[in-house]
Amino acid sequence: MGAAALLELLSFVGVAFVGALSFLSTGLPLHKEPWIMTTGLLAFTWAFSIILPGKDVALPLSLGSGASVERLRVKINGLFVFGLSLAAFFLGIFLNFWKGSVVADFFWELISVSYVITVILSIALAIKAKIAPTNLVKGSGVVSSLWRGAEVNPQIMGVDIKFLTRGKYQLISRSLLAISVMMKQYEQGEKDTGTEVHVSVPMMVYVLLTVVYTVDYLMSEEEETTTYGTVEDPLGPKSIWTHVVGGPLISSYPLIVLLQTDPSESISPPLTILVVLWFMFGLVVRRGSSTQKHDFKTKGPRAIIWSSVPLVMQSPDAKQRLLVCGWWSFLRHPNYYGDLSMAFSLSLLTFVAGFSVFHFVHPLLLLLSLLERSSRVEAHAHAKYGDLWTRYSRYVRTRFLPLFF
Repeated sequence: MGAAALLELLSFVGVAFVGALSFLSTGLPLHKEPWIMTTGLLAFTWAFSIILPGKDVALPLSLGSGASVERLRVKINGLFVFGLSLAAFFLGIFLNFWKGSVVADFFWELISVSYVITVILSIALAIKAKIAPTNLVKGSGVVSSLWRGAEVNPQIMGVDIKFLTRGKYQLISRSLLAISVMMKQYEQGEKDTGTEVHVSVPMMVYVLLTVVYTVDYLMSEEEETTTYGTVEDPLGPKSIWTHVVGGPLISSYPLIVLLQTDPSESISPPLTILVVLWFMFGLVVRRGSSTQKHDFKTKGPRAIIWSSVPLVMQSPDAKQRLLVCGWWSFLRHPNYYGDLSMAFSLSLLTFVAGFSVFHFVHPLLLLLSLLERSSRVEAHAHAKYGDLWTRYSRYVRTRFLPLFF
């Protein structure tokens, strides 16, 4: 078994383990509220991705052969959808349709519901791939199709399901959950007459940074779309779980830890500053590397990277070029480093409740996922670029973990 296959197996075991814990702690999700919230937000983001105006971006789509066979069109309007989601959430609170803590109240059941939806959506997409295939992955085996999916970008009424769940749904649901947990802590603080502090500093920092990341991502949705490292990956149970369960819910477990602590307790100011600086540095690396890659792909030699023309490494016939300046001169996958930095920095906020390895479940699962993904991306890049990638790997020796990997 190769390293990539082993890492993928470990990722599967991690997904199954988290799911088992969720169902053991809550049982079958029988309350209607988590079902309404999950399916409602999915339908909301899907519908308004169609209704709201946005820029159409065309992407070349390769189906495993390396050649671009068609243009994939994606509508860029995530920021509008996010703003409308927030407006609807707070309007419902104002009209007494629900409490601000409604999402937080059903956190564990939301995980179980999301697992069920992952299974249902995976089965539906597998049936669609058999009945009405549009962009099947070439050369994929049975096991690969079952776990990683058979179609690259399945669409429903013109909306790409992969981009919908990966960007809009994942980030919007994560931000709404963060805001709801903070409102629940405030409600608990109001009931507790023995405390004057209703919301803890770590909670406020966590929610603020989560919303900052969401806004930053959706403001740069076109860059994220055109530089999406797994744009050619199929959509199957693995990706759906990441978009529907892992990204919005498992990553938010530190919020539940903070909710269970006394609001008057806090981490030290130096640690708070470290968390903010580490998170923002990760965000700067992620945003900067995505912008540089986007500019290089769309503008070519006319791009300006760190106040200079791009430095590239190219094949003898000059038909293939790789960026070796900016953040891409330090790491071969700097965007992965940014994602991991943000995940670990947010988990540090749970130190207010003491250290526990369970507080780092999401960054550890993310690390496994990025190790596996980088192995696949590197193998694909070596097959595509050949000796050029070999020379590039010697020039930029680190994948995404300085000093380690």
